[in-house]
Amino acid sequence: MKKVLLALVIIFLLLLNAFAVYAVVDTLIFQPRAQQKAIEAEKAQTEADEVKETEKKDSSEVTIGVPEDVLKEREEAQRALEEAMAKSEEKMSITDDFSTKIADLANPMLEHNTMDFSEYIIKEIKDGKIIAAQAGSYQYGVMDLEKNEILPFAYEDIDISDEGFYMIKKGGKMGILDQDGLRVADNNYDTVEEIIKGYYLCKAKDMGGNYTSKIFNRNGDEVFSVGKNVVSVFEENTNFFKFEENGKYGIVDINGEERLKADFDDLILKDGKLYFKQGTDIGVIE
Repeated sequence: MKKVLLALVIIFLLLLNAFAVYAVVDTLIFQPRAQQKAIEAEKAQTEADEVKETEKKDSSEVTIGVPEDVLKEREEAQRALEEAMAKSEEKMSITDDFSTKIADLANPMLEHNTMDFSEYIIKEIKDGKIIAAQAGSYQYGVMDLEKNEILPFAYEDIDISDEGFYMIKKGGKMGILDQDGLRVADNNYDTVEEIIKGYYLCKAKDMGGNYTSKIFNRNGDEVFSVGKNVVSVFEENTNFFKFEENGKYGIVDINGEERLKADFDDLILKDGKLYFKQGTDIGVIE
C-alpha cells in the first residue's frame, strides 16, 4: 500500500513539473511568437488600408477639376475601344465561320452546290464578275457568280477597270460604260485604258495616221484633249502627259500645250525630278 501511494506521489510530482516546464516554455517562446504574428497581421492590415485610401485619393484626383470635354473624350474613347473589341470578336466569329466553310469544301465526302459554265468561254473573273463569251457566238458579256446577266452578250471585247467600269468594244471601236451599264464615252476610239483610277484615256487614229487623245473622268466629262498620241500621265503631277511621236517622247500639259518636244527616247518623273534618255545618255532636270 505504501508503495502504491509513493508511486502516485511521484507521478503527481512529475506532472506538476511538466506543467511548470510548459508554462516556462509558453512564456518564453510561444507567447512572443503569437504576439509577433499579431503585430505583423495588424501592420499588414494597416498597409492595405493605406493603399486603398491612396488609390481612392488618386482616383478622385483623376476626375476632380478635369474639364467636362476631356471627360467626354475619355468616355468616347472607352466606347470606341469597346466597339472595336466587339467588332474584333465579330470578325473572329466570321473568320471561324469561313474557316469551317473552307474545311467543308476540302472534304470530299460532302456535297457542294456547283454551277455548270461549260456553255461559256470565260475570259476573266474580276471582283465577283465574270467576263465571258457564249460558246460559238464569240460575243462577250458580263455576269455574276450565279450566272445573272450584268451586261448582255453583245460586245466584241470587254475589260473591267479597277473601279468597276466596263471598257467595251463594238463595231471595231471602243467606249466606256459605268457600273450600271450607262454610257460614259461613246464607241469612237481605237483604244481605251484607265490611266489612273477614275480617269480614262481614249485614243483615235485617222486615216492619215494622226492621233486624237482624250481623257474622260468617271462622270463622262472630257477633261483633256490633244491632237497627239498620249501614252501616259505623270502620276506625281497629273497635269502633265507623255506623248509619242515617231518613236520619241515629249510632254504636253493639261491644256494641250506642248511643253517639251518629242526629242527623247524616254521621260520619267520621279521624286520631283524629270529624268530623260537620249541615246546612251541619261540626264536629270531637278
